[in-house]
Amino acid sequence: SKPELNGKFGTVLRAANEAGRLGVRLEGGKEPISLHARNVSPLPPLDTLGVSVAALRSFSSAHAHLVSGLTVAEARHAIVEPLTCECGLSLARALHRLGAEDEAGRPLAAPATLFLIAADAEPLDAVLAAAERHAASTDSPGDAYLWLSPFCTNFHAPPAEAWPLSWWQGPFREGVKSIGKAAVLFQPWEEPRALTHGWCVWQLHTALAAEVPLSVVCSEAEAARLREALLGRMDEVVSAWDRKAEGGWRKAEAGCSAEDLRAKVERGIDRGWEGGGDEFGSRLIQAIHKWLLGEARAALDEMPTEERGLSRLLERVASLLQEHGELEAAEPLLREQYEARRAALGLKHADTLDGVNNLALLLHQQGKLEEAEPFSRLKLEGCREARGDNHPDTVTALDTLSQLLSDIGKLDEALPLKRESLAVKRQVLGDRHPDTLVSIHNLGRLLRAKGDLNGAEALLREAVLARRDVFGGRHPDTLASIEFLGTVLKAKGDLDGGEALLCEAVEGQREALGDRHPSTLHSINSLGHLLCDKGDIEGAEPLYREVLKGNRETLGDRHPDTLASIACLGMLLDDKGDLDGAAPLYREALDGTRETLGDRHMYTLGSIGNYADLLCRRDPVHPNRARTAMGDAPEVAREVLGADHPVSLLIEAQAARIGIALGVAGRAVLRQVVARMEAVLGPEHPQTRKYNTLGKSADFQPTKSSRPRNTLRARSKGSQGRSMT
Repeated sequence: SKPELNGKFGTVLRAANEAGRLGVRLEGGKEPISLHARNVSPLPPLDTLGVSVAALRSFSSAHAHLVSGLTVAEARHAIVEPLTCECGLSLARALHRLGAEDEAGRPLAAPATLFLIAADAEPLDAVLAAAERHAASTDSPGDAYLWLSPFCTNFHAPPAEAWPLSWWQGPFREGVKSIGKAAVLFQPWEEPRALTHGWCVWQLHTALAAEVPLSVVCSEAEAARLREALLGRMDEVVSAWDRKAEGGWRKAEAGCSAEDLRAKVERGIDRGWEGGGDEFGSRLIQAIHKWLLGEARAALDEMPTEERGLSRLLERVASLLQEHGELEAAEPLLREQYEARRAALGLKHADTLDGVNNLALLLHQQGKLEEAEPFSRLKLEGCREARGDNHPDTVTALDTLSQLLSDIGKLDEALPLKRESLAVKRQVLGDRHPDTLVSIHNLGRLLRAKGDLNGAEALLREAVLARRDVFGGRHPDTLASIEFLGTVLKAKGDLDGGEALLCEAVEGQREALGDRHPSTLHSINSLGHLLCDKGDIEGAEPLYREVLKGNRETLGDRHPDTLASIACLGMLLDDKGDLDGAAPLYREALDGTRETLGDRHMYTLGSIGNYADLLCRRDPVHPNRARTAMGDAPEVAREVLGADHPVSLLIEAQAARIGIALGVAGRAVLRQVVARMEAVLGPEHPQTRKYNTLGKSADFQPTKSSRPRNTLRARSKGSQGRSMT
């Protein structure tokens, strides 16, 4: 009844009613119209038939006199389209209909196992050679079927540009996902055409959005060129591809005659990712780097042993391993690099010191803090001697070592290094330079950890004011300083002042970074801590649950920040008296830290103390369970962290509580621990105040009500370090 609608595309907004009519919004329209279901048909799926290597060889052999020198686009027009004109199908579909087989009886066309992305401007010979090489690298080359546009697209159907964006975002993506793997032809490697061709860029976007593994293919000759470049110029290879992937794709040719097609591709990509085209570029780089890592490791394995340690390739392979989270695999490479440079160049050579620094940073990242310390000290010593106290490399080494010492818990040793770094930056760069402001902020954080709240407040107020002026109130660095200043005011007892700042930080980070950004989640967690201190546990609980959910979704169940969030929620439920709800969370935090960080890590030791302490209060009649759970954690904490580390002191206090329950220790033991807390943390530190209250209680019994109201905050800081606060 409405012939003018024939062939129109639209989106179904409303299911069919009793009369069988749908609500449909046509492309370009604003309001839905009513159409009967019999007049509407779904968009067709992507034909995912692929062709075998035998089919490609047969095609090349049969048309050898025509194929040579032709591009993909030229071969399509000159050979494929005339060849399939009569049947009106893709070449793959025509072969399938005929039941064509190779000499071994395998079909020449079958469901594709690889979606191959190649630009129309590529020489067809090179594409076919790369496809055959890739198939040969699989476990079963005879079962490899490639989806390759000139062979698997029906050129007698409406052209690609005629389909609506909804088809490319729906059936096309589902088809690529069903194939399961994708590869892109990079040839020549310096200027891969696939990154400058609109349809190829869209196909790359589709593969990444469908979460299909993406690799790179090339011909044998090009692979040899790439391997040679990796051995001597790997940085050049990486930067060439990164430039294209980061934003060069926006300059891509459309790949067809439609002038607006490039804009359509760009618009679709920008809308297809939460972070727009930048996120697409980042995902593309990550996928390319992952493939490149395998190639680089193969090249490294072929390098003579005497050359490996001094090669740039080894360093780049280690860097890529770190980028993809393979820290254990990176460690022996960086140790090899350090030993080779020390032997060949000497301990004080700049390259050796860089190797020392690389190894120290990796060990720090792995949580092997004690192993990292001597390397970090060596780096600083070498920089002082070779470059002087005020050289930027020396200042960077100061910052690195001071942060490591802070993480170990050697706050007294970290403090002079942070002060020295800040003094040099004030002198050389000025008070408002971004690097100076970083040091002001970090020194304020260290003073806060040492219990010097007045000193921390002064520095953090300076950081907030300067960062507001330099960066603006919504810059992430400004918001970080606002958040930490809020935690300092909270610790000083100014809960209203702290709450105002933390609310500002949370609001700003939600707006600037999003609800799931780590900094946003960190500030939400801090605000939850403050609400607990104000007695508003009901207000804090949804914040803690939001943080835990966000960390689980973005970081996974075993990430240290997720484990810290689990512990925090457990502490809140503990504070509410819901020991049964807290117990499985404490247990999950303990199991997770043991699995990911080991039994001797600071976070694991804190989790042991929390869980044992809970068992003591949950079942005071059988405190032996708590003693078993505590084990030798106090002794290990003293050995690993030092007797005066906040976590060591907290675990000793928790062990003293268990000892009182067992009748093997008196309150005097707890008071001795509190006296050390006063000396190390200060009498006003929350942890000191809370256990001082317990130590003075004449009628203390380890029951549910024996824990002070605000013990949660002290324990979260003590047991989980910075990731908890």
